[in-house]
Amino acid sequence: MRRKQLAYWVAQFSGWGLYLFISGFSSYLNNELSRPVLIGFTAIFLSGILLSHLYRNFIVRIGWLKFTPIKALIPVAFSAALLSLVMGLLQLTYSSFIIGRTGVFSSLDPSNAFLIWLNWWVIFMVWSVIYFAFHFFEKSRDEEIKNLRLEAMRTEVELNNLKAQLNPHFMFNAMNSIRALVDEDPIIAKESITKLSNILRNTLLMGRKKFVTVEEELQLIEDYLKLESIRYEERLKVELVIDSSCSAFLIPPLMVQTLVENSIKHGISKLPGGGLLRLEIRRNQDMLEIVVENTGKLANGVSGSTGIGIENTKQRLQLLYEGKSHFSLRELQDKVVAEIKLPVRNNL
Repeated sequence: MRRKQLAYWVAQFSGWGLYLFISGFSSYLNNELSRPVLIGFTAIFLSGILLSHLYRNFIVRIGWLKFTPIKALIPVAFSAALLSLVMGLLQLTYSSFIIGRTGVFSSLDPSNAFLIWLNWWVIFMVWSVIYFAFHFFEKSRDEEIKNLRLEAMRTEVELNNLKAQLNPHFMFNAMNSIRALVDEDPIIAKESITKLSNILRNTLLMGRKKFVTVEEELQLIEDYLKLESIRYEERLKVELVIDSSCSAFLIPPLMVQTLVENSIKHGISKLPGGGLLRLEIRRNQDMLEIVVENTGKLANGVSGSTGIGIENTKQRLQLLYEGKSHFSLRELQDKVVAEIKLPVRNNL
C-alpha cells in the first residue's frame, strides 16, 4: 500500500511538473518569462495537484474504479469538463491578480474561453486515462495472481490426494506379502513386520514432502526390496544401476518406489520362476532418466499394472512438471519397461 501511495505522488508531481516545465519553457522562448509568470505557473501547478487529488479521492469514494472502461468513460469525461472549467477560471484569476494582466475577464471572447477550457479538458482526460489505466492494470494483475494462487492451491490439494493414495496402496501390498509368510515362516514374518514398520515410518515422512532426493527414495526402495526378498527368495533378482552424481537430484516422493512395487506385483510375482528387476537412474544432459525393467509381458498389449500406481504417476508428473516430463510403459523383448524423464532439479 505504501509503495502504491508513493508511486501515486511521484506520478502526480512528475506529471504536473512536466506541465510547469513546458509552460515555463514556452514562455522563455516567447520572451515572456518573468518572476510573476513563474509564480503564476507554480500556483497552477499546485492547484492542479490539489484538484486532481480531490478528484482521485472522489473516484475512489464513489467506486468508479469498479466500472469497466466503457462504463467509466462518460462520467469521467463529464468530471474532466467540470474540473477544466475550474482550472480555466483559476488560470484567468492568477493571470489577473498574480501576473498583473488587467482586463483578462472583460476581454475574453468565447473562442479563447473555449480553447482554454478544451486545453484543460484534454489535460484532465489524459490524467484520468493514466490513472484508470494504472488501476485497471493493477486489478487485472491482482486477479491473475489470485487465479494463480487458486490454481496452485488446487494443484497442491491434488498432489496431496495423490500422495495420500500411495500409503494405503503400499500398505495393502506389503501386508499381503507378510501374510503369505505367517504360515510358512513365522519368525521371518516377525522380522518382516519390523522392516515394514521402518518402511512405513519413512514413507509417512516422505509423503509430507513435495520432493525428495534420489538418495532418500533409493533408501526406501532398498528397504522395500529387502522385505520382498524375504518372501520371494531366489525368485526375485535385483539389479541397481545408479549414477552416483544423481544422488542429490530431487524427484517426487514414492514415485520410483511405486514403479518398483508394480514391477514385482504385476510382473515377477506372476511368473513361476520369478525374474529380474532392474532399476537404472542416470543423467542425460538436462534430464534425469529413471528406468524400471522387470521380466514379464504386458497383458493383451496393455499394462497389467495400469491401476492406481501408474495413473498416480502420470497425474503427479503432469501437475508437477506441466508437460516437461515424460512417462512411458512398454514391452521390450519379454520385459516390461517403465521409463520416466524429468528435468534435472537439485534445489527446492
